[in-house]
Amino acid sequence: MEQQFELIAKTFQGLEEVLATELTELGADNISIPRRMVSFTGDQEMMYRANFCLRTAIRVLKPIKHFKAKDADEVYAAVKEINWSDYLDLSNTFSVDSVIFSQEFRHSKFVAYKVKDAIVDYFRETTGKRPNIGITNPDIRLNIHIADTDCTLSLDSSGESLHLRGYRTGSVEAPINEVLAAGLIKLSGWNFDCDLIDPFCGSGTILIEAALMARNIYPGVFRRAFGFEKWKDFNRDLLDRIYNDDSQERPFSHHIYGYDITPPSRWLPATSRAPAWPTASHSSSRTSKSSPSRRKRPSSSPIRPMASASRPPTSWACTEPSASASNISLWATKPGLSAAAKNCLRTSV
Repeated sequence: MEQQFELIAKTFQGLEEVLATELTELGADNISIPRRMVSFTGDQEMMYRANFCLRTAIRVLKPIKHFKAKDADEVYAAVKEINWSDYLDLSNTFSVDSVIFSQEFRHSKFVAYKVKDAIVDYFRETTGKRPNIGITNPDIRLNIHIADTDCTLSLDSSGESLHLRGYRTGSVEAPINEVLAAGLIKLSGWNFDCDLIDPFCGSGTILIEAALMARNIYPGVFRRAFGFEKWKDFNRDLLDRIYNDDSQERPFSHHIYGYDITPPSRWLPATSRAPAWPTASHSSSRTSKSSPSRRKRPSSSPIRPMASASRPPTSWACTEPSASASNISLWATKPGLSAAAKNCLRTSV
């Protein structure tokens, strides 16, 4: 049996209970609910599954040290005591994110700088060389959280925020966050036993998240990479097994509708009007970090114009291209078509 360790899943305030329920369903142990996070324990597979499966988590952290500090110098000393060669090499780039809730520490960026200095000085003293700081797309992401004098330094196993699902090829101004959209759907009590309608769907985030839930398709299927893929103990075979397991996916016999006053042509460029469902055009194996695998899905375009007596040609339907999912549709109607739109909402796809 693999060793279990502490993990922390971050989320928005108000979604802690929803996230805790997701973790319970996933099989996590020792779940507790602080503010804007849920702590739990699990092994490496649980950490991978948490990143891959959780819909209401922003990121998943793996704490490596808890300590107390009253000032930045004490933070520096505690961080420098860690054997950093266990976590990164000189070839790795790294970055530090800081979250501070303390009267003792006024400047979160200064704390992050002290953590970086401690790591750089550790390597300089032990090897004579220093690792590089990565401003964008670092290999290793670290998180320092300070509440009063209680400090937790963690590895960020997610990399980019988990709300960046990977299914978007474009966006609109101020779209709803995917994690928040998923949380709202879960809080609504919708159990996939009836139709779902979003009358102000914007770019369709709520509809897409609802469709994924209805089919029980995990959000991680769209991700290009996770942070833990650059860790020293990364298990590629384990991630491939989790990724390629579609045994929990299911059919959905109802309908998901949405409409908006803004036409699709105003949302995105013509080449970016649909979620980027994984297709055979993606790489088919995880043989290298730069070419992750994707389960093959039909490569036909997931967006098509719809025109009929009940569906005016100025409406669009966005449908996942799979044999059993032609009933999942995203509707957007132009101004002045509200009556037709209402008729469409009553008409089966």
